Amino acid sequence: MLEIEDGPSDTVSSVSIHTVLGDSTGFLHLQSDDRFYVEFSPYESVRSSPPCNFIIDEGSELWLPQDFRVVGKASPAVDFQGHMAGVFNLTLAEGREMHIGERATNSRYIVGEYVNSPQGQYT
Repeated sequence: MLEIEDGPSDTVSSVSIHTVLGDSTGFLHLQSDDRFYVEFSPYESVRSSPPCNFIIDEGSELWLPQDFRVVGKASPAVDFQGHMAGVFNLTLAEGREMHIGERATNSRYIVGEYVNSPQGQYT
């Protein structure tokens, strides 16, 4: 388990996780004002299936590779309430669930810029 807590000076603005290892039972929980880059590369198309579950609270940002596969074993494997960026192709492994909140947003890299979806509509 890794827990990063805001200090009085709020010096940590983002966290980059280059490789996720695990047994698909652990959680990555992003809270408001957190920004995590998980197996994300702005320079190349990457396919990724990190073996964990995600809780993305409102006000947080999760940056993922363009091709992302959800393999976590929790129910739901993704509880998505905040902002998810970078994903162009998202797939769920068999039997996995993803819950999308009414104010959740996402953005994709299209023709050289990030384009946001309307709130509550994952495109």
